[in-house]
Amino acid sequence: MSLVEGRVEIPLESAAAADDVLVELQEEAWSVVEDIVVRRAWLVGIFADEQEAKARWEQLRPMLPAEARGEVVWRELREADWRDSYKARFSRVALWAAALGAGVGTGKLSGAGG
Repeated sequence: MSLVEGRVEIPLESAAAADDVLVELQEEAWSVVEDIVVRRAWLVGIFADEQEAKARWEQLRPMLPAEARGEVVWRELREADWRDSYKARFSRVALWAAALGAGVGTGKLSGAGG
């Protein structure tokens, strides 16, 4: 089973406002993804097919802040892409935690003053 992903980069400063719109609309297909390390953000949506994906974007786009209405990059997600995507996410979290030093899960992070 293939799915369709839509992704549009938005200014990090617009992420909260875009997320507020998604919450107000109770939008479940679109999410705001923020990477605070590189100071970037995206609206990302996952859909059953391209027709649904593009129709949902056309409904959502006018409700977003103007700076969050960029061009969407569409791509097909093969089953292996979405089935295994969590592995990359958790690998990055583990690397990030290791970079911060011991203390993950203890409530204390090294260098945090306590």
